[in-house]
Order: sequence, then structure tokens, then C-alpha cells
Amino acid sequence: MDYYADTGLEFVGLSDGRPKDKFGLAMAYAHVSPRARALDFDFRRLLTPDWPPRSFEGLVTAVYQYELRAGWTLQPNFQFIVRPGAARRARSPLFPARLLKTRKSSVFEPCLSSDASVSGASVARH
Repeated sequence: MDYYADTGLEFVGLSDGRPKDKFGLAMAYAHVSPRARALDFDFRRLLTPDWPPRSFEGLVTAVYQYELRAGWTLQPNFQFIVRPGAARRARSPLFPARLLKTRKSSVFEPCLSSDASVSGASVARH
């Protein structure tokens, strides 16, 4: 990666009835360096023509933190990833795990957490 940028916004108390709830949006962009891209093209020429040249990876994420009761929150997190691994396609026989199409990906991850602590560590369930 030769450069990376991210930004985000968080809004707290969007409703008078839910003053501790939070909503956030974030974006990230990672660009693959020209030297790394040149290496991809070398692999493509030497090993297999299906080697995916990397270019960039993008991410858009949205999160809402809902306070269930004092000290307990539920926080669903949705992520949309453009070009996971920074590659447009991945069909290399050298890496069987990369046989899936990797153009776009979505992730939804709910998380339940508490402000309570056990031996100094906070409790979180994913």
C-alpha cells in the first residue's frame, strides 16, 4: 500500500427518546503501490495468466449502537467492501482459497456488550 485514507462521522442522541444511542458512518480507501502492482504482473507473466493484479480496496461501514438498558448495548455493524484483497478477480490455482469471486463483499456483525467488568476486563459478545 502506498497510501491509505479513512474518515467517519458519529451522531449521538438523534432522538430525544434515545439520547445515548449512536449512529456512525465511515469510509476507507487503500491504494496498492506501483511496485506491488508490478510484482503482480510479474507473477502473472511467470506463473499464471489468471493472477489478479491488485489496485485498491474500499470500505463503507454503518453502525448503530442501541442502549438496551444502562450499561448494556447492542451494536449491529454493516460493512460493504469493494475489491476485498485489492484484487478484481482471483482464480489462481496456486491459492485455492482465492477461487471465490472477490469483486464485492458485505459483512453484518451484531455485537452485545456490557460496561460490567470481570477482573478488570470488559465483557463483550460477538
